[in-house]
Amino acid sequence: MGDPALKDTAFVRLDVNTAASVPGHTCAADNSFADDGTLEKSQGTGMQGAACTRTPAAEANPPAVTDCAEGFACSDLFTEARQCLKTCDPMAAVPGCPTGTVWGVYGTCIEQSVLEPLGFAFDPARMGETCSNGYTGFCG
Repeated sequence: MGDPALKDTAFVRLDVNTAASVPGHTCAADNSFADDGTLEKSQGTGMQGAACTRTPAAEANPPAVTDCAEGFACSDLFTEARQCLKTCDPMAAVPGCPTGTVWGVYGTCIEQSVLEPLGFAFDPARMGETCSNGYTGFCG
């Protein structure tokens, strides 16, 4: 059976730009650069930082289901408990992260203070400016 919204989709592994056009779904990145992802069916209202659950699909191809709002992935990348994290476009000049968060790995928005203890370095340079402290994980 599967999800009627995906009836013409042979599989649910899509790039982030394609997934953005599937209503009621969120593309959760599968790699740290966020250039490949898997659809999650967004069936809740959970926003940035809200506790969430992710239920794997019962069949082979339908997407997993989360209780996060559309545009938020249910992630356990940075904390033991899953939380809704806003997904973003890492290639955009303005990636779309909520105030107080930055684009993190896996195409999600997270507080810089969460990433720094994990070994990510930041630079105060703005987009297009020269990095001031050599190589950093996030510059500009």
